[in-house]
Amino acid sequence: MNLRKAYLFNFLSGHGGDFFITLASKCSRVHAGAWKDEQTFNERLDEFKVTGKMPGNNIGTKLINGDWDLYRKMIEDNLAEFRSMSHWKEGDIMSFCTHWGQNPDPTLKSRLEHWLQTEVEQVNMIPKTDVSRLFADHSYQWKVLYNTVPEDAVGIDHIDLLLNDRDELFKQVERIGEDLNWKYVEKVVDVYMEYKVQPFLDYYGL
Repeated sequence: MNLRKAYLFNFLSGHGGDFFITLASKCSRVHAGAWKDEQTFNERLDEFKVTGKMPGNNIGTKLINGDWDLYRKMIEDNLAEFRSMSHWKEGDIMSFCTHWGQNPDPTLKSRLEHWLQTEVEQVNMIPKTDVSRLFADHSYQWKVLYNTVPEDAVGIDHIDLLLNDRDELFKQVERIGEDLNWKYVEKVVDVYMEYKVQPFLDYYGL
């Protein structure tokens, strides 16, 4: 594995973290597990329209409610599956995911760095506005635990950026994704707005 860097995305359930990860990682040409063909891309977006769940791009699925040995096995199994696909080209950046308040292992980032032998940058996603907090509550169907986010935590509010500052959203996405398929990015944004965000705004009259 010729890995250059990894990202550990950390967000609250319901805040649409998988949407941001889809943009920054799944739509990238240099991230492992990213979309490689348009048919798969379109099929997955059609699935989102039915389920309301963005794919994200979490190697080994979400690293929550478990321990390091379990996480490592999930990651190894996921990578083995990737390598068995003849059409899969291994990227040199990987993305992982955990949730505020749902990861019992506070050393996850350092464990990943030690195991992967590469830098891991943690990307925190935090609802900073009333609308973003309401979106998280509405999407998750019950009150999310904001007290699991440390008061001094620094992060981005991608839902606020989606609604109020697309240029900054795309800047953050490009910083992580580096080489993006912008056709994919723009379509993901359009579909997410139409099927997830606009119904929420209409429901609350925002």
